[in-house]
Amino acid sequence: MGRIRLMLADDEAPILEAMCELMSTDRYIDVVGTARDAGEAIHLAELHEPDVALLDVRMPGGGGSRAAREIRKRSPETRIVALSASTDPRTVASMVRAGAMGYVGKDQPADEVLRAIHRSVDGRASIAVDRLGEVWERLTEHQALHVVKVAERARVSTDRIEAAIRGDVLETVFQPIVDLSDGRVRGVGTLAETAPERPSQTHGVETVLLVEDEPMVLELGARVLRSHGYRVLVASNATEALQVAREHAGKVDLLLTDVVMPGLPGPELAARLETVTSGLRVLYMSGYADDSVARFGTEEGISFLAKPFSGEALAARVREVLDQPRRR
Repeated sequence: MGRIRLMLADDEAPILEAMCELMSTDRYIDVVGTARDAGEAIHLAELHEPDVALLDVRMPGGGGSRAAREIRKRSPETRIVALSASTDPRTVASMVRAGAMGYVGKDQPADEVLRAIHRSVDGRASIAVDRLGEVWERLTEHQALHVVKVAERARVSTDRIEAAIRGDVLETVFQPIVDLSDGRVRGVGTLAETAPERPSQTHGVETVLLVEDEPMVLELGARVLRSHGYRVLVASNATEALQVAREHAGKVDLLLTDVVMPGLPGPELAARLETVTSGLRVLYMSGYADDSVARFGTEEGISFLAKPFSGEALAARVREVLDQPRRR
């Protein structure tokens, strides 16, 4: 692992000193500058072009959001990590929209700060705050699904980023970042693509059974579909899905399931539900790059949605599958 050149900015001297002390415990981090306000942080970032800028959110001179936007203009390679005593969802969402790849509450363990710095260098996001669900809601309200991600190899200009935030140019997908060693969600990542022409009709009133073993994806998917008028039943695995379907008094119109899950995989779950649910439509989703999953998604008669996907893409695909002729 190479050295990480870090710039710190916080208007409170004791915290700035504590952060410097913390950084000295990590043998990979070198502090190249410290600032007490947004203007000084912007100047130092332009001067030193650090790998990471750790910014206090509410420092003088325009705060962390101004500093983040200006630093991204003047030192595009610098990754932004926000540090704040405030874990208000609006504040977190504001910093994410300003370009922060990480956000750590000052009430979080010191290790979370170091972890966020290292993750940002690797191009991975980290949001270490309580009430994460409320943050998701706030991001959704501000069209978080249409915020931009700067691609690793093609640095998008600031003007294009701002246009994307307005929803004019790019469409962004938020997805959890999972540590494969223990299965825990470590943060949130974004991917961006040119916004497609949006279908005029993506709403409905049908009942969708959503099955996803990753809680964050399950929550966001359910929220998106409910916002489009659907009744959504949720389950975190196939066994739970079968129980939910049995206990549901009405009809399930669509099974939206991950392909690869602990226990029964999605196709086997679908086969079991189709024996007891007449006319059930099935939409599979997966983020696996495995060849067998990729081939499965292209098989004739299989409806498939590749992860990551935007909220509008999800709603549009669900509507498309529901409008297909019923299976007999």
